[in-house]
Amino acid sequence: MALFTLIACSSLFGKDEGDASESTDENVPSESGTPGSCEAGGYFEPDGFYEILPLAPIETYDVPEQDLRYLAYVPENPVAALWSFHGTGGGIDDLTQIEYLRIYNALIADGYAVIATESLERGPEAQWDHATDGASNNVDMVRIKWLWDYLVETTPLETTTPQFGTGFSNGAEFVAAWAFMGGDYGWDIRAIDCHNGSPNAFPKMDSWHGHSVNDDKDAVRGYEGMEEESPNKSHTLVYHEEVPLEEDRMITMGFTLEESLEIFVELVEMGIVDENGVRLVDIADVESVLNQYEDQTALPSGQQVTPVLRVVWATHRPNGDYNREIRNLFTCGNL
Repeated sequence: MALFTLIACSSLFGKDEGDASESTDENVPSESGTPGSCEAGGYFEPDGFYEILPLAPIETYDVPEQDLRYLAYVPENPVAALWSFHGTGGGIDDLTQIEYLRIYNALIADGYAVIATESLERGPEAQWDHATDGASNNVDMVRIKWLWDYLVETTPLETTTPQFGTGFSNGAEFVAAWAFMGGDYGWDIRAIDCHNGSPNAFPKMDSWHGHSVNDDKDAVRGYEGMEEESPNKSHTLVYHEEVPLEEDRMITMGFTLEESLEIFVELVEMGIVDENGVRLVDIADVESVLNQYEDQTALPSGQQVTPVLRVVWATHRPNGDYNREIRNLFTCGNL
């Protein structure tokens, strides 16, 4: 069994000028969180760039006999469990990127467990099966049930623990199907969070839907009538706007301020952004430009920089900017 820590200490994901112990009270996680309250009971990011606090380790495990990898963090007294589903071609590693950690941290501070696994299909597409109805007929749901039962048996999670889900792209489509089919198992699924997807089915529960203004991969469809289907009439649809790249934006990826400035200068010199951080390349050429950047950068950081640029430019990427609102929908409205 292999395991490794995925959420690092604030010395890796933080500002040079301070650490978690120096944060204001509202940014420091409480011991238990405050489920049921909309007041900040745990971790919330300060204004501007943020620290990823060392709230808890998240570890991955190999289960060879099940041909299964999973990611799990379970606190001593979990109040709920969050499932996270990757997009097309993705896997466990994608689910530990900074935008996901922002969402996890806000919920971990309230006492949530975090669980993820990978789609059975591990070829080039690596997609979840969101089309096959019936949990017993859906190969991904069968594996997810095995994992849930295993965690209930081996961790403080219980069969009655409330469950929530978040998904990106193909995972956004699947999280809706998961929530619907979870009823076949009698699971207590409360709400879902979808990023950059066009789900084909919406269960009768509250949901958050985030799209990006420059995302040409998914048309917005299937939203008609959602409010009528929701018990609390809370189906929220937001669009992530494009913003200029700021010089210190890369500190969110663990770079020092000096390194972030160096990356910014190189992007300016390569004609990708101007001195104000405004994108200079055509949005239709973004993927080819980012591939070229990774090939040509003189800095050992290309594969860490490009995901940030996709978020800044609001292309097909999950965005953690709304982690506070997602937390409130889950904890305050459904727990």
